[in-house]
Order: sequence, then C-alpha cells, then structure tokens
Amino acid sequence: LSPIQCMQPGLVMQLMAITEKYQVPVEQIHLEITEQSMVDYNLIEQQINRLQEKGFQFVMDDYGSGYSNLIRVKRYPFINIKLDMEVVWDYFHERDNLIPTIVEGFRQMGLTITAEGIETEEMADALTAIGCEYLQGFWFDRPLPMDEFVRKYTAGRSENR
Repeated sequence: LSPIQCMQPGLVMQLMAITEKYQVPVEQIHLEITEQSMVDYNLIEQQINRLQEKGFQFVMDDYGSGYSNLIRVKRYPFINIKLDMEVVWDYFHERDNLIPTIVEGFRQMGLTITAEGIETEEMADALTAIGCEYLQGFWFDRPLPMDEFVRKYTAGRSENR
C-alpha cells in the first residue's frame, strides 16, 4: 500500500469489494506497507486495525531503507519483514553480524523474513542459512507483465482446479 492509499478513507471497502469480486479469501492477502510510508502513525494505525478486523495480514516492506523503527515492528501486526535490497547487498559487500542478528531477533518475535535483491545462488544460500524463509530477486526471475506471469506459472496445470 502506498502512503496515498493508506490515507484513503474508503480503503477497507475498496479492498473488500475486490476480494468479493474475485472470491479471494482475505486471509490469503498480505498487504505490504513500506517502512517509509508510515509517516502518519494515527491514520496508519486506524487503517491497519480496520483491515486486520476484516482478516487482512500485513508485511513491512523495505525494512532498513528508511527510519528503521523496532517499536513500529512491535506495535503493528506484521507477519513478515522484507529486508530492503540495499541492506542485503551491504551484507555481501561487508559481512558483519547485523543481518544475522536482525533476522534472529525478528524470528524470535514470531515473524518470517524475506530478503529482497537476491541476484546470485551464493546470496540465496547465505540468506537461507541465516534464517530468511523467503527470497526475492532477479536470481529467481525478472519482473513480468501480469499476462506473462499467469501464462508461465499456470502452464501445465489442469483447467479443472
């Protein structure tokens, strides 16, 4: 969700209408909120509370790129933290204990971790080894237009799902 979307009073109704139209259970939707978009805490908190009441789940995107705030992570009902690719790349430029310590701390809080910006097998292996459950980046695939994504990832599936 962008900062502008988060400020829209009708956001909950919009998202509920979309899930009903496409018959997608809200529990399967993870809304990503970028760390940098969390500027109006009261409004964000109200929106998150309303969406959480409807069953939506939340992911903090781009952690480490803005004003990394652990209180925000504790305060909001995030289920996953996505480490910003700049933080990930820095770890491979100069290995230290920062990323492993952050990952371990978030895991102890019951959160899952996604590492963004994975471009090599070495990066994928190293981040999996320190506890990142999910990996995202060009190593797996380039961004695809929606129709190409659907074609690629539904190929070979039965039409009678």
